[in-house]
Amino acid sequence: MKNFLRRNKRLIAFVVALSFVFTTVIPENYSMVFASEISEDATSGDAIEVANGEDATINSEADVEGEAEAEEVEEEDDGIRTLYADLRESGCSITVNATSESLPYPKDELSLSVRELEEDSIEYYAYLSDAAKELGEESTDDISFARFFDIEILYNGEKVEPESPVEVKIDYDEALEIPKGAELSIVHFADKETEVIDDVDVDIDKKSTEIVYEQESFSVTATVVTVGDATTTGQAYALVAKKDNKVFLVQGDGSVKEITDYELDGTDVKSVTLDNALMWTYMSKNSKNYIRYTSDGFDYGDDQQAKTFAYTYIDPMSPNGVTAEKPVIGENGKPVVINNHTQLESPEEHCDITIDDRNHIYHLEGGNYNFIALDSNNERIVGGLTLDNLDQINSTDFYLAQVKNLPDPPTLEGADRARNHIVNHIDISMEDMVNAKIPLAYGTYYDESGNPLFTINESSTKEEKEIIVTQKVNVSQAHLRDATIQAFVGTEELN
Repeated sequence: MKNFLRRNKRLIAFVVALSFVFTTVIPENYSMVFASEISEDATSGDAIEVANGEDATINSEADVEGEAEAEEVEEEDDGIRTLYADLRESGCSITVNATSESLPYPKDELSLSVRELEEDSIEYYAYLSDAAKELGEESTDDISFARFFDIEILYNGEKVEPESPVEVKIDYDEALEIPKGAELSIVHFADKETEVIDDVDVDIDKKSTEIVYEQESFSVTATVVTVGDATTTGQAYALVAKKDNKVFLVQGDGSVKEITDYELDGTDVKSVTLDNALMWTYMSKNSKNYIRYTSDGFDYGDDQQAKTFAYTYIDPMSPNGVTAEKPVIGENGKPVVINNHTQLESPEEHCDITIDDRNHIYHLEGGNYNFIALDSNNERIVGGLTLDNLDQINSTDFYLAQVKNLPDPPTLEGADRARNHIVNHIDISMEDMVNAKIPLAYGTYYDESGNPLFTINESSTKEEKEIIVTQKVNVSQAHLRDATIQAFVGTEELN
């Protein structure tokens, strides 16, 4: 042993020194871990003793991602509140833009609720009537467009109101038509009182409309367009065209004739003086505007009154500028009648029109404009004119003019007294010989040369003159312009 120690004293000294270093530097709780002793579970998050004396975890990929998310700094509130409601199925969307001062709620807990009132509902017509009254219109007929939205701002599902006015933007997927002299208004039916919001920005292009305004509380709110000052829906007018300082009366078939007795307001034709003008009706239906007259009647009953009426429309899509409704013809070659009403092929779908502030009449569909104007010979109106025909379009101005010199209605003295009306169509159908003690119409009757024959008025009715019709006649407005009418007292013809 002594010999072993003597021979290996340097080795022993080295081992002792190494042991001293090991016990001094390495922690007491160090333990050896061999690869064969590490279970498979260790790689899935089991604790492993390491040299720092603390437990650690070998994390899975999911745990690493979770820690990364937890370490993200919470996003700062930028103070902007943008709420959006998409009503694209009905062709619009509504956006509310506000600040955190106006809506002091967490932005991710705010939402916008919008319900549109159905157009044919009682609720819709009640609000429409109130809107017309609030705008100072005589009736709902003076409104050409109206849509109503019940708007609410919700915080965690509960309605809240802004602390100050916020911006509202309504986008329509169509170019709203605002006729000459008409106005677009926002009517807000607030809880306390109804208000008309006049400060409205409107941006209309070929295919859409953007409306922006401010509102400080929310409930039912309407976008309303009036029909304008120049025309009243449901009223009859003479349709006139002005070109090269000449004025022309538009007839039922689209032809025109020059007239000289008219009144101007500046350069606009306001009225004409005629006693046989064709009267066109300017009317609104389903928020669209039309110019038409009654051109035919069908389904006459025992009372000799038509039950179904056909109309002729001003039609900017038609080369002739007008299109008439016609009966639907069945396989038997006869008009189709359902429930005692003749079925008609109507051009109404593409006959809605706008009269703009340049006195042009056009139809807009899918961003495409079609106008009417006078032809080069000033003989008739023509349609189907596009923006490529601007010179022809700009050469013609159209007006719906009041008609003067129409007879005043008589004083009625009983149910059997004839009633005088301004009408846009007359049908006369009589069999055999009829003695009529009440005139067919008041007014002056002319011969084929235009010379006056006689005048029937209230006093002539009191004399009980008899008008005898000796054959069946069917008279349209077009016929009445050039008709020769024979009248008799007893058996003596008036001349």
